[in-house]
Amino acid sequence: MKIKITNIPEGISDFDFAVSIKELVLENSTVFSEPVAVHLEIQKFASNYLFTIQAKYKGHFTCDRCLSEFVKEIEASTRITYTADETLFVENSDDIRLLHPHQVILNLVPELREMLLLSLPVKVLCSKGCQGICPNCGANLNHETCQCQKTTYDSRWDALKSLIDQEEK
Repeated sequence: MKIKITNIPEGISDFDFAVSIKELVLENSTVFSEPVAVHLEIQKFASNYLFTIQAKYKGHFTCDRCLSEFVKEIEASTRITYTADETLFVENSDDIRLLHPHQVILNLVPELREMLLLSLPVKVLCSKGCQGICPNCGANLNHETCQCQKTTYDSRWDALKSLIDQEEK
C-alpha cells in the first residue's frame, strides 16, 4: 500500500483500499484468508502528515476452549505522523516517522502489517460463554452434555493439604 504524498492537498483526505494478504506478507497465516478493508485518513499541514489507519478483516480462528472453528470480524486502528521537520521528530518514537527531503512515496505495508498482527486476540474464544470440552470424554460441552462423573476431589493437592494439616496442629 504505497501512497504518493506529493499529490495530497492541505487538509483532510480520505482513501479506501482492499489490501491483499500477499501484499501484507501474511499468506502463511491461517487467520487471514480474505483481503483487508483499509480506511486511510490523511491530515496534511505544511510538511507534516498525520495518518489514521483503520482496518477491518474477517479472521478465521480455532477456539482455545472447544476447538471449534469460527469467523470473527476484527477492527484495528493506529495513528502515525510523518514529518520532514527534524525538530518534531523524536528518536525511538513508535508513532512519529521522519520523512526524507525528497521522499515522494510512503510504503504503509509495514505499519499495516504490524497493526494487524497486534490486533489478533491472545485468548481466542468462539463466545464469552464457551464451556469448552470435557477433559475426560472430549465432548463439546456447548453442544452436548457428557455423562462423566464429576469429582470434587483431586489427589494432586494431597501434599499441600498435609502441610496445612501440620500447621494447624
